[in-house]
Amino acid sequence: MTEAQRALAQRWVDSKYWRPEPWLVWSGDRDTKWVSVTTTRDARKLWPYAGFLPDLSYDATLGCLLGDVRRAWGDPTIHVRPNTIGSTTYWQAWAGELLRSADGSPLGQFLSEAEALVVAREAAS
Repeated sequence: MTEAQRALAQRWVDSKYWRPEPWLVWSGDRDTKWVSVTTTRDARKLWPYAGFLPDLSYDATLGCLLGDVRRAWGDPTIHVRPNTIGSTTYWQAWAGELLRSADGSPLGQFLSEAEALVVAREAAS
């Protein structure tokens, strides 16, 4: 997991009402590449100990993040989709229209799917 992904994962776990999911893939800060957790109780043992964070380089973890965003907003239709402008692909969170923060401004365009989801999760807190 890259440092940028670790920073996003930390923002996710720091968001209000975050809860560890049993099917997250976790990454440690040392030689441990990943640990599969089978129960919520086991997940709580890992986090925040030993530098373990949800590994945003795995599709399964992104799916857990998407589920968390949907629960936080109370909207099962939320999804992210790419938007290519020139040669750059940006990610945006949608629910019928572009998601907006509490002040009504669009959440924006992000360089990764994980970042778009983390910002959407933070905006729901």
